[in-house]
Amino acid sequence: MQKKTIIKKIKAIIKEHGDFTTAELMAESSPCVLSRKGRNELCESFTYDKVEVVTYDSNDEEIDSEQVLYEDLKKDVLEEILALAEDHEVISLQDEDRQGGY
Repeated sequence: MQKKTIIKKIKAIIKEHGDFTTAELMAESSPCVLSRKGRNELCESFTYDKVEVVTYDSNDEEIDSEQVLYEDLKKDVLEEILALAEDHEVISLQDEDRQGGY
């Protein structure tokens, strides 16, 4: 799948079901943008246009964050984000089903 197609799918899910974070999904891990010299840059929050990339030091302390466009991320990172977005969609649909039962 091409980057453009992956981004289109991510944005369609977010447009339909709203922004999400890895914490809300209770994801086992966050997609890693970069890991070097005791620093990890992880994708943790997802909106329609951008991803919040949080930088942690070797003690897992947050030291920085920035907003990054989907287009600026590598394909393998986008594939991980798409998998999280699909999980978000499933959870949202389950919540809608539960709320519709009342």
